[in-house]
Amino acid sequence: MNNAIRKTVFAADEDLCTGCGQCTGVCLMKILKIVDKHCTMTDGFKCLECRTCIETCPQNAIKIENVCAEEASLEDALQIEKINFSPILRELTKIMALELSPVQLNEFGGRDIKKLDDFEMDGEKCYTRLYQIDKLEKTSISMCNFYGLTCTQIMCLTPSDSYDFPTYVMDWTEAEDSIYFLCDLLPGDDPGRNRDYLTMLHDNMDDLYSKFSNIKGLVPNDFHWCRALVSPYHINGYIDKSSKKSVEKVFSCAIDYFKTWINIWKDAKPQNPKSDYMKLVKNRRKTIRELFQENDPGEGTLSKFMGDEMAHVMMEITMP
Repeated sequence: MNNAIRKTVFAADEDLCTGCGQCTGVCLMKILKIVDKHCTMTDGFKCLECRTCIETCPQNAIKIENVCAEEASLEDALQIEKINFSPILRELTKIMALELSPVQLNEFGGRDIKKLDDFEMDGEKCYTRLYQIDKLEKTSISMCNFYGLTCTQIMCLTPSDSYDFPTYVMDWTEAEDSIYFLCDLLPGDDPGRNRDYLTMLHDNMDDLYSKFSNIKGLVPNDFHWCRALVSPYHINGYIDKSSKKSVEKVFSCAIDYFKTWINIWKDAKPQNPKSDYMKLVKNRRKTIRELFQENDPGEGTLSKFMGDEMAHVMMEITMP
């Protein structure tokens, strides 16, 4: 990466924008501001192009265009102290290494991914790694640090075609004053269709959900398109980092959900991948993957920093 930041073109339609301020509350970089009842971007260089503001706007008033030619050096564009981010992915990776005997892979879909093992985006260290683990199709971990101001840490463990147990997903996106957190065991089968599957989830997750679903200050922020994909026990939303107890609780949630998933993984028995049942499971996973690829805002953010091709590869690796 060169030592320059491209500026994002932002516009809120004056005829549609009501100045409600919902977008300003979800912007991780805190660069949206309501001026004279109209949303404006205060610093286009710091925009991650994550599209969260677009998805949040109730009036569909916001547009983010392709980056323009204007650039600035890192030193000129970023005049803010960098953040010490929570080490959640490091802790989860330790547990994975101890319990699951992972073997790191250097290829994915016939492509060499060694350069993603450790790389930099505008001077910040990042990584995306893929592992082979028994019973799993893929295991991925990814840490992307944007300017030292926002950091996304993701872990995803997807079963192979011979197993129907859930996929563990954890997304921890941290900024200066807030954390967006998502943690779930994505069901392999529809628990509304398969009562045995619902019972399995209930027996493993009910107590945990009772423990973590009432985290103080957790403000849910589900995208509508993903609600049919998650389990009844998913934890999701924004928390204010000023509450140390709330941060500690979501940290514990990610770890406890992972340990519970590991117990399910240990007990899982192979199924006939050609059976009608496993065809349903496979189709559900295919649908989940397609919906994430179509709707998840992460690829736009990565494209700004890495280009479209590498951003697409990274999203394929880290998707469920």
